[in-house]
Amino acid sequence: MTNIAVFAVLYLNHADLDGFVGSLRDSACQYIHEGCKTDLSINVHLLDNSQNISEDACSTLSAVKALQSEKFTINYISMPSNLGYLGPLGFAQKLASSCIKPDIVIYCNCDLLFDLSFISALMAASLKQSLRHVTLVAPSIIAMDSYYDKNPMYIRKPSRSKLKLLRAIYSNYISAFTYELFAKLRNISVGNLRSNTRHVSQVPPFPIYAAHGACFIFLSTSDFLSLPTYPIFLFGEELFIAHYLESLQLSTLYLPSLILRDRSHSSLHFIGQKRVFRYMYESLDYLIKSSA
Repeated sequence: MTNIAVFAVLYLNHADLDGFVGSLRDSACQYIHEGCKTDLSINVHLLDNSQNISEDACSTLSAVKALQSEKFTINYISMPSNLGYLGPLGFAQKLASSCIKPDIVIYCNCDLLFDLSFISALMAASLKQSLRHVTLVAPSIIAMDSYYDKNPMYIRKPSRSKLKLLRAIYSNYISAFTYELFAKLRNISVGNLRSNTRHVSQVPPFPIYAAHGACFIFLSTSDFLSLPTYPIFLFGEELFIAHYLESLQLSTLYLPSLILRDRSHSSLHFIGQKRVFRYMYESLDYLIKSSA
């Protein structure tokens, strides 16, 4: 029996839960029906930073919980305050260590849709002897507004000079806005080019430095449980985890056969652009200073 623990972080985007949980359940059912398999158990833990939720959100949660079954459980946990993205990590680690130890841990946003083949591809990858040394897997995360694959986040470790340049960009609203605008236009053009050439799943797997933070897939539960606390509210999680894995000589693999579709930070518009840029600056400042 393979046990998968999914930890999904929410912030006022409960409307995304239908698609997130429903597509995950459909992908699990597809795997089971492919070979009449019963060797899979998925435990979904919804880590909610929202605090006060609306009646519509409560209705959505009730509808989502109705999708539960014996081997597909849903656990809702309200955080004591808005802890940011990796802030709930300690709660996730406690849950992962207090119940049946999962074989695979997924830590992600809930504005994702799982491809129907996702669980089948993940189960196949977990059984490959060649992946026994891999700690973290980076799936293909296709942005629905641009068809751009957000992985690999970083193929190679970014230099301190690059991080300092990004910090300088995000220290000013105008330069940050301009940078984000050009990055979005680039992603749209690259995404359209890729979608017109070959399907992302045809790209062979290869080792990378950092996986995109929208979804971290740990093939080693012990390494997930050993992750240290990240003191920054939002952003920079990719390099924080990559630096930690590098310090232990652990590896990350880009595996594009694992396909997710991303609604691109559906909860960020609740924060506001100025605060987003400030959080980006703070994360870069921390990463630069902590790696000195």
